[in-house]
Amino acid sequence: AVIHLKAIAGRIGVELSLDDWRHGYAVPTIVNLKPSGQYLMEDFYYAGGLPAVLRQLFEHDLLSKNTLTVNAASLWDN
Repeated sequence: AVIHLKAIAGRIGVELSLDDWRHGYAVPTIVNLKPSGQYLMEDFYYAGGLPAVLRQLFEHDLLSKNTLTVNAASLWDN
């Protein structure tokens, strides 16, 4: 993921270094999807999908409910 994010950032002209990813190390892997994981995206959907993942991140204080999204509303409001 880090390599892909760095490449995408480079394409849009944003400087991104590996040091910028340091916060990602504190977030555990909570979605075990293929190709490197065990489950299919369909399994993720039936298990609750993104709302279930966000709920877990909120519960473990890994994401703030007040984080703004591109539509200027918070994650929690959306």
